[in-house]
Amino acid sequence: MPINMVIFDVGGTLIDEQRMWQRHAENLGVATSDLLQVLEATIARREHHHRAFAQFDPTYVPSEGQNPSAAFAAATRFDERDLFPDARQCFMELRARGMKIGIAGNQPASAKRDLEKTGLIVDLNGTSAGWGTAKPDLAFFQKIIETSGEFAERIAYVGDRLDNDVLPAKAVGMTAIFLVRGLWGRTQVDWPEASQASARISNLSELPGVLEAL
Repeated sequence: MPINMVIFDVGGTLIDEQRMWQRHAENLGVATSDLLQVLEATIARREHHHRAFAQFDPTYVPSEGQNPSAAFAAATRFDERDLFPDARQCFMELRARGMKIGIAGNQPASAKRDLEKTGLIVDLNGTSAGWGTAKPDLAFFQKIIETSGEFAERIAYVGDRLDNDVLPAKAVGMTAIFLVRGLWGRTQVDWPEASQASARISNLSELPGVLEAL
């Protein structure tokens, strides 16, 4: 079946998280380089990235089921300045090819409004907070299918993580595109599971051509 819709992850895929990491580091009172080093090591050990924050301040990250602190929540906000340069052009090319576009990631409710303010025009804009389920739970990806009205085989999911994006998207029958950039992409690219991706790209400018080839 041809791909009718492309769904994008948010952080590391459409949004450059560099400024976010800087704000987190400031809140924790550490150098950004130190936080990033600990984050990369945490990802390599296949642990939740919140464990990296906890190494500096165990009270900074909320316990399971609790809302984050105001400082933590504020650090995750983004705006048009944080869009990767290749995002807008990629959307335009996909539209020109007749594809529908969606955004769905593990994000707070505020991310939906932040994305709307970037001016990106999408057919679906979902967050884990709004849906009540988060990646890598397959229920998150089933929610994409349900909300989009498309068959899984007609959806491509694009993300920078194997564990949260590629593997669960593939498990529900979607085409899974591994975007190798950012902390997770660089750290997970050599994992054996990388071979399960339907395709691998290093930037979004490659995506339209790769989808056409698939």
